[in-house]
Amino acid sequence: MERGAAPVRAANWVRTEVFRVMNELGIAIGDFPVKPASLAELVNLVEAGKLSTTVAREVFSLMAGGRSLTEALEEAGASPGGLSEGAVEAMVSKILAENEDAAEAIRSGKDPKGKKLKFLTGLVMKEARGQADAAAVADLVNRLTGAP
Repeated sequence: MERGAAPVRAANWVRTEVFRVMNELGIAIGDFPVKPASLAELVNLVEAGKLSTTVAREVFSLMAGGRSLTEALEEAGASPGGLSEGAVEAMVSKILAENEDAAEAIRSGKDPKGKKLKFLTGLVMKEARGQADAAAVADLVNRLTGAP
């Protein structure tokens, strides 16, 4: 792509997402609503780690529906650059409140293999739609549960 997107990742997006949408809409490449420059910007956000692939696919679907990259990011609730620490902490607090038994197991030291920690971290990552750093989430879960 001429806008500097990583060639392999850009090619993968064209082969999977662009062709998928073209087939779904029954359109030719000339009628495709997402311009190459916009796709390159989206691919660059993924490549730079500012958007997860999951969120980027959602943004791309909105773009294919006629929205600009900016509009699609806003509508998808995507935050290029990841989520703020405060937003992640709020998600962790919510997940801990909803899963008090797992939080208590961590707090009381009854999670020697870390299964409960991984479970809670996974729930937070799902809630964050992959936009949070998993290691930072695990550390936050430990800190907020008061793990030994």
